[in-house]
Amino acid sequence: MPAPRPPAVSPGAPPRGTRDRILDTALRLFADRGFAESSLRRITAEAGVNLAAVNYHFGSKEALIAEVFDRLVAPVNAERLQRLDEIEEQAGSGPLAIEEVVDAFVTPAMEAWKLIGPTAIRMMGRTYADSSEQLLPIIQKQFGPIVERFAAAMHRALPAKEPGEVLWGLQFAVGALVHTMIAHDRLRPLFAGLADAEAADAMRPRLIAFICGGMRAPAAGSPRGAGRARKRT
Repeated sequence: MPAPRPPAVSPGAPPRGTRDRILDTALRLFADRGFAESSLRRITAEAGVNLAAVNYHFGSKEALIAEVFDRLVAPVNAERLQRLDEIEEQAGSGPLAIEEVVDAFVTPAMEAWKLIGPTAIRMMGRTYADSSEQLLPIIQKQFGPIVERFAAAMHRALPAKEPGEVLWGLQFAVGALVHTMIAHDRLRPLFAGLADAEAADAMRPRLIAFICGGMRAPAAGSPRGAGRARKRT
């Protein structure tokens, strides 16, 4: 077995505590190897701690995974809900603007994207590709309230939409957002002609406009949608 690799710290930075070292190492291994392949034995070896330290700070591998998610995702979702609260408070009993709702959903994630680094982005990519059932309660805890609140706000902004269509739109919005963050580096050579291709701040308004256009579009099975489809054929 290779010697444990100490966590990287910047020169002059204060030493990381045991709990933080475990979280940092778990994040890196989850990103590089996946959740199932990252055993507690490997995490503790590379963090330079013993198994008792994991049991003391977290209790189980499932709890460790949940804590890694909480450290990454909870601040983003809290910011989303705060922005949505402000939008709804300002609107009072009036309608909501779909652009503002989508902005409240997209912007906190895009701002975090600039800060959390490629390792965290890779781990989130693993989350969407991993079929392990142990992730389902964690995903439900982190994102269930977000889906509920934003689906309701989007329906309020687009009251003519069926609730089911709003949920489809929200799912597609998640897909576009996640793809933009996870696949951007890999796809960058294909879009080398775009001067601002690397700027998250430049991508954000385009992504919001794209999502809003899709949310406003008639459903494929609706009379308007079917009519447009017939004209194209």
